[in-house]
Amino acid sequence: MDDENVRSIIPAVQRRVITYGLDREAGFTARNIRLEERGSEFEAVYHGKPLGVLKLQVPGRHNVANALATLAVCQEVGLPFSDVQKHIVGFHGAKRRFQLIGDVGGVMVIDDYAHHPTEIRATIKAAKDGWKRPVIAVFQPHRYTRTHFLMEEFGKAFGEADEVIIAGIYSPPPEKPIPGVSAERIVELIQANGAQNVRLIAEKGDILEYLARRVQPGDMVLTMGAGDIWQVAKALAERLHDSETANAR
Repeated sequence: MDDENVRSIIPAVQRRVITYGLDREAGFTARNIRLEERGSEFEAVYHGKPLGVLKLQVPGRHNVANALATLAVCQEVGLPFSDVQKHIVGFHGAKRRFQLIGDVGGVMVIDDYAHHPTEIRATIKAAKDGWKRPVIAVFQPHRYTRTHFLMEEFGKAFGEADEVIIAGIYSPPPEKPIPGVSAERIVELIQANGAQNVRLIAEKGDILEYLARRVQPGDMVLTMGAGDIWQVAKALAERLHDSETANAR
């Protein structure tokens, strides 16, 4: 119910609608939300009636909403709340969904599949809410066609990041470039929306070298995109580990 587009189509649905949400009145909702490192906890409520506390091993408000959706489905098919409560805490996330790649020398390296502006905002917010660290967001746009349709929204998606690096557009063949659609344009739009600590580094190898020189203990590096930007996260974690090992000798 928090999504304007979803709310707009509900009147046209001719079947029973089960709703969930955090910021709007809904059938399933949450209160007393506690966002923590690598997890969260909240009280689940159904039409004003408290059901009990759910604890998650995945971070961010968006995962609280995801858990409410899961709860709604489970309750609908007759699964007791106590079973949901017992088993949902065992979910530690999916690959490339806020995946911890490394935590070396005080630097956390996280990778996420986020390739849509809504996902990018949610992922950065989860990082800021859960860890209170400086976040270096590294985003690789995916496909010229997607970038064309979402370019304006990409410009508004990075407001909570402390630093933003935009990589070149990942576009597997046979897709061809679209005039006016570029990583440079995304950088311009991000800057136009008030974020000045943003830079274009087109090549993954150059991003790795920049980050290896740039990161400090306490930083979080967050790579995002549906392409191969995860390789930067993996290589950076390995570089940091090798450096720490060499220093220990």
